[in-house]
Amino acid sequence: INISPNDSNLYSNIGVLLKDNNKIIEAISYFVEGLNYNALDCNILNNLGDTYKLCNQFHKAISCFEKALEINPHLTEAEMNLSYCKSKAVPEWHIEMLNDKQRNEVYFEALKKGISKNDTVLDIGTGSGILSMIATKFTNKKVYTCENSKVIADIAKKIISTNGLSSRIEVIPKKSTDIKIKENLPKKVDILISEILAAEFVGEGVRETIKDAKNRLLKENGLIIPQAGEIKFALINDEKFLKDKAFVDRVYGFDLSEFNNITTKKLSIHFNKKPKFLSNPKVAFKIDLTKETILEKKDEFVEIPIIDDGMSLGIVQWLKVKILDNIYYENTPGLVHSHWPTPIFMFNKPIKVTKGENLRIKISLLKDNIWF
Repeated sequence: INISPNDSNLYSNIGVLLKDNNKIIEAISYFVEGLNYNALDCNILNNLGDTYKLCNQFHKAISCFEKALEINPHLTEAEMNLSYCKSKAVPEWHIEMLNDKQRNEVYFEALKKGISKNDTVLDIGTGSGILSMIATKFTNKKVYTCENSKVIADIAKKIISTNGLSSRIEVIPKKSTDIKIKENLPKKVDILISEILAAEFVGEGVRETIKDAKNRLLKENGLIIPQAGEIKFALINDEKFLKDKAFVDRVYGFDLSEFNNITTKKLSIHFNKKPKFLSNPKVAFKIDLTKETILEKKDEFVEIPIIDDGMSLGIVQWLKVKILDNIYYENTPGLVHSHWPTPIFMFNKPIKVTKGENLRIKISLLKDNIWF
């Protein structure tokens, strides 16, 4: 560099060495300096993006990879990196969620029923902007929506603009917990809508998020959509395709069962048909988002009556969500094609059960998790 201070490749090479030695901040500074001398160097852009990727700054990484591909559309490394970062910034389940017909229908009906023309609305978790755009059909007021992911917030603004609703919807690129009245919202809103439910109902911070928004951002007696839900479960039979995913026994005569001791005891499955239950469905916990008092941990021991002989792999769990009043969404395994996968909590090994007997199950509801 002393000899050739304007040679962008030298800055790139030093940046790579620093990155490989986990000196991320220094590496970024060298890549940026190299781009000052050659802004069209797609390799430096790819290296800079790769460094942002290492520190989970996916929106910056995506910008670098996209610029690199504008310069060289055939740069394979940038294509691969771009795909990876998009998968991290926008998990693949988003598309399936948006195409979940039943989910969309129950939300549409709830918003139609719950929103009046003079209501102000806050949508937590913008995503594609679909719920905010639906809300504009039923209110004449401005709709506010917040999104913590910069990548998603930016694309939501484009989608809203494409649909001619930029003047009707304001995207706030923040977590709802960081929103302040008068600074981000002119006043408290009449209706709070969200779809930040995990497959276990809890899991995406829904209880704390809604509690905070209810206390700070929602008018007294304001409406919350969805309102409540049930975490349902049943004993599941020894389904072969599940057993093949969860347990190993003998292969070519060799005993591999010890491998089961280091594998996960929770799977997420999309059922194509209803599995056989060895117990009737039961409710583990009921959660009311409109008046929830959040406990750090709650344990329950439940006696489950066995309704048929069989080998049980564990507990299958699903949701029943009260969207609004008598509008519900339930993703019963195999009966509803849902974007939410069905969690299976596996026993350490399959358990033989007999009709007429009871199996005692411990269920723990934590702040943002459930475990059977």
